[in-house]
Amino acid sequence: MSDIKKFSKQMDILKSSKDGLQNQISIQSSPVNYFHSSDEEYKCYKKKVQDFTSTAQNLPNDHLEELIFFINKGVQSYKDLKGQFHYLTDSTLQLYLLDSPEWKVEPPLYSRDSLYSPFKSKNYAQCYFELVTVPNNFYAPYYFTDSDEFQLTILGLNTLQRLEKENHALQLAEESLRISKESAKYGKFAAWLAGIGIFTTIIIAILSFIFS
Repeated sequence: MSDIKKFSKQMDILKSSKDGLQNQISIQSSPVNYFHSSDEEYKCYKKKVQDFTSTAQNLPNDHLEELIFFINKGVQSYKDLKGQFHYLTDSTLQLYLLDSPEWKVEPPLYSRDSLYSPFKSKNYAQCYFELVTVPNNFYAPYYFTDSDEFQLTILGLNTLQRLEKENHALQLAEESLRISKESAKYGKFAAWLAGIGIFTTIIIAILSFIFS
């Protein structure tokens, strides 16, 4: 009976040793598996964001001015913008948006992207618009909903003021040119009348001399 107890005890010790060894192996390997999985997830997510941002296009000045004047009429929804401007896309509008979507998947701590962003920094010198309310799910790549609303930023308002002054100056210049043309036209007519008057005076003087 004593031998059986000793054998059973030895089996328990071996079993405990085996379980401990398995746990140790699992602990040692799990960080590697975790980081590998995280890295793969981040790479897939990064490609998704890159595919989205690669479709963005810089807008010419006349298109930007149209957008600024249109949004200045009042708060405009994305549905309104799409209906008015066929060239506008989600990625293009975000080039000129003050708000930046957050990253849903952060780069692994050991990666280069955790130190240096893989994307170009936002050019705040062209952020003319902003969301009235930033949505809760504002993660890159973000696709606007029809109900998302936009307004002008301080930069947008300053640009609007400059454009309005330029337009006013242009209107004044066009009006001045029109008046100058009108004056020139009437000046020619006045000179023609003056010429006729002089000619008439000479004829009368000659006739008076002949018949005097």
